[in-house]
Amino acid sequence: MIPIEVEDEAPIRSADTGAGSWVVRPTRRAVWALLPGLLLAALPAMVHAGLWGAYAAYWAVFAAVLGVELSRLPSRRGVGATVSVPATVGLGEEVVVAVVLRGVPRGGHFALELRPPLAIPRGETLHAPSEDAPTKVSCATLRRGTGAVEAVWVRVSSSLGFMALELRLPVSDVEVAVIPSVRRMRESALRFFSDASREVGVKVEKHRGDGSEFYSLMEFQPGLDHRRIDWKSSARHGKLLVRLNRVERNHHVVLVVDTGRTMAEPISPARDGTPPVPRLDHAIDAALLLGWISVRAGDRVSLVAYDDEPRLALEARSGVTGFSQLVAATARLAYSAAETNHTVGLTALLGRLKRRSLVIVLTDFTDSVTAELMVQNLGRLAARHLVLFVGLQNPALSALTDATPSTHEALAGAVVAHSHLLDRQRVLRRLQQAGVSTVDLPAHAVGPAAVNRYLDLKRRERIG
Repeated sequence: MIPIEVEDEAPIRSADTGAGSWVVRPTRRAVWALLPGLLLAALPAMVHAGLWGAYAAYWAVFAAVLGVELSRLPSRRGVGATVSVPATVGLGEEVVVAVVLRGVPRGGHFALELRPPLAIPRGETLHAPSEDAPTKVSCATLRRGTGAVEAVWVRVSSSLGFMALELRLPVSDVEVAVIPSVRRMRESALRFFSDASREVGVKVEKHRGDGSEFYSLMEFQPGLDHRRIDWKSSARHGKLLVRLNRVERNHHVVLVVDTGRTMAEPISPARDGTPPVPRLDHAIDAALLLGWISVRAGDRVSLVAYDDEPRLALEARSGVTGFSQLVAATARLAYSAAETNHTVGLTALLGRLKRRSLVIVLTDFTDSVTAELMVQNLGRLAARHLVLFVGLQNPALSALTDATPSTHEALAGAVVAHSHLLDRQRVLRRLQQAGVSTVDLPAHAVGPAAVNRYLDLKRRERIG
């Protein structure tokens, strides 16, 4: 089993709220309390003029009650909060925001004002604790980026509930960096470690006799392949020796990520109840999984990204340190509104590569023009390198074709989706005819399939 380093917990950022805006307003209960006064106003005219005294007495008592209620509200200068958040969190993981309120009596409420990509799934108002204890609020991450807790809203009602003090307490320096989820990637990688160790030569004693890289010599035994006899070594030692090989390591693996407009589109989730995730984030998850397996298998990994022009070119890295640098680089990949230019991006990549490499391109296409340019440029790249195309399908297309249409609109949508899938199959066949290996699956399932294809290509010595 390949060891996995346990991630340290992300550092916590804490900040106190500053002075903010405030307002004191009557509550709904106070509005309902006004109705008896309105009824009393009609009594002098309808019953007897002497009832004006009852009307005046009611309003005097009501005003006195409101004055007492105002006096019992806490001082706005004594209300404050301390907010603590993790400095970084993986996309799709839960963000726990700890809030400690000060000067808020029992029965108060608070809410968080968040900056995307952070969001509270249900957006409910939270009750303040009875003591100065932290209240933990679970927030969701919608996409990569830098979110923040911008303010804490506090609402304190008076004892009878007629008046309420509402404050907006701004918060600074509590940003949360939403990065690709390394923890989720490593959980996926666990499923491959034992098989990958046998497949790619991490446990070399399990893979002796295959591959092209020399490992050791051993004495010939009946049943071994005669073609593996090393005659020079046998003559030198005076006995028959055979060469033991293993799968070659130290290959160059290039992860190419398309960051264009199509990749920024949120696509339907794999499971109901989860928010749609952009294709780019699915591609980054798959790239990190491939990168982790590759560095553990002894290969060197580099990262290239482009949209209408090259955006990132990370030199080849190896080992755990190299993988950390790969994660940091993927965190800088931004969502782009530019149309992908495969000619510019792949031509620049072809000019950078000096030795035969495995180039894994994570992209997708939705129109014939983009597909045509992509096929031409991947074909040119495949003439000198081993290319693996990883397509990220939208699960909604398959759902449309599999469902039984109940309306004319649904039938038309199913026909369009089926036509698109047929065009997609034609593009994949053209890529395969050009010598490009292909993996084309729904975006949430593409990572494991791409790893299996990488392991198969490595086992068959196709990279070198």
